[in-house]
Amino acid sequence: MDFLQATRKRENQMDYVHVAGLGIDDKKIPSHLYYLVKKADLIVGGIRCLEKVPDNVRGKRLCLKGSIEKVIKRVLSEVEKGKFIVVLADGDPLFYGIGKRLIEFLGEKRIKFYPAPTTLQIAASRLKISWEDVKVISLHGRGDIWPLFRAVTFNDLIGIYTDARFNPLALTKILLERGVNNFRMIIFEDLGLETERITSYDNIAEIPGDINISPLNFVLLQKIKSSPLHFYPGMDDRCYKHENGVITKKEIRLISIGQLKLNEDNTLWDLGAGCGSVAIEASFFLRYGKVYAVEKNKKRFEMMVHNIRQTGAYLVEPVHGVMPECLQNLPDPDRIFIGGGVGKTIDVLKSACERLLPGGILVVNAVLLGTLERVRKYFESLGWEYDISEINVARSKELGEDLRFEPLTPVFVLSCKKPG
Repeated sequence: MDFLQATRKRENQMDYVHVAGLGIDDKKIPSHLYYLVKKADLIVGGIRCLEKVPDNVRGKRLCLKGSIEKVIKRVLSEVEKGKFIVVLADGDPLFYGIGKRLIEFLGEKRIKFYPAPTTLQIAASRLKISWEDVKVISLHGRGDIWPLFRAVTFNDLIGIYTDARFNPLALTKILLERGVNNFRMIIFEDLGLETERITSYDNIAEIPGDINISPLNFVLLQKIKSSPLHFYPGMDDRCYKHENGVITKKEIRLISIGQLKLNEDNTLWDLGAGCGSVAIEASFFLRYGKVYAVEKNKKRFEMMVHNIRQTGAYLVEPVHGVMPECLQNLPDPDRIFIGGGVGKTIDVLKSACERLLPGGILVVNAVLLGTLERVRKYFESLGWEYDISEINVARSKELGEDLRFEPLTPVFVLSCKKPG
């Protein structure tokens, strides 16, 4: 029994929305899908997919452009009328395609999928590499660049579905501004077409700014050298460039990050970030989150930028500005760490508490008793429960042929959870 016979026998075709993936080298509708398209009352797809539908096919065409929700609602309306619906997509509709959104609206029981090879698979085959090793992100139509920062922080091989806004040249500019210069960029254009072209750049800074790139492109980033330092929780203080010992010591760093109780998708603010050590090490746990490290001192800010680039912790967004004013445009956080930003007033603390999302956690480090008392009283004025720990650390030092312990300045660690 061939594919078409099996399809006809096992399904009442009118009960389903049929979502068919087209291969990148399909010049027309493949024979094993033609039966579905020929029967359709409504054919939905992007412009290139609809162009492959023969003129003699009777079904109405609905172009996937503008609001996807509006198109899907139209599909749902036609399904409820008993119409035969076919949705055409590129490659595998469930791989960064329309499939997921259709399931959200229609439910999985009302949809049948017919996948084709993806752009990623074809690109990997051209390079003769295993595509299972590729971390794939899609920036297509999403307006969010953070998946790129996460990917270059934690992965060596990254596939990127682009769009007109986040095209290869735009990605190059964004990466260079972030200090990312240790990846090879491979640009795949018009895969499967006669105009197919694959171009590789070991140094993305040398990609010509006026190069003409086809809108049908896919990008692969391949790490060609590791960052000078591998970042992890509890790095030695000497790993960081900092000013005259102004750094959250590694023991305090570990305790403070632990008190934050980070979830991998949290948004974290590090206020008064100094050289960025807490933000950098906290980002280790935030593989699907965001980290904003705020510092007003220009010299320390520049040290933080240096440390981010040395460690490859590109997930950290350095912010140079005076608090609380510079916090206005940042997204509301799930977690806040204040290491050196409390100041002599409660303005920063007040703004932080107001912006912290309900259920969020705030951790404050204090060395001075005056700072401890201001923070404690403010938490009490809000009616928030809080914990205080005094951390005393001593480190071994050589003394003659023996060792002694040299104490560090005690630090108070205050932590609270916002009600809600």
